[in-house]
Amino acid sequence: MKPIVVAVVLLFAQPMSGPGDDEEPPRSRRTYSVEYVVEGTIKRASLSYLDDGGGMQQREVTKIPWSVSFEMRRETEVYIRAEKQGSDGGDVTVRILVNGNEYWRSEASGADTIATARGECCIRPTR
Repeated sequence: MKPIVVAVVLLFAQPMSGPGDDEEPPRSRRTYSVEYVVEGTIKRASLSYLDDGGGMQQREVTKIPWSVSFEMRRETEVYIRAEKQGSDGGDVTVRILVNGNEYWRSEASGADTIATARGECCIRPTR
């Protein structure tokens, strides 16, 4: 009977991880750097984008290129829309970068220039 008891004790005697261990957090808690970028030849734009809390932000921008960054969790919705303001022509590109890598891009040019990009954080779109 002693060998069985020893076997059971060894089964449950595996090391346990503590709060100071260097384990990576589960995907649901890990954050990623998300950057919205607006570029192009337009001079002014009206922007709408989702922030890190999921709130829709609106901003008038007079200096292009423009960008803003947030820390976001996986599967958080990301969205940016740039609409040209003024009568000058031009083109606009919006990009969404995750940890410095481009995940989404949209380009537009002409009189009524609007570029929109959207997706879910950290999930590469299928092309």
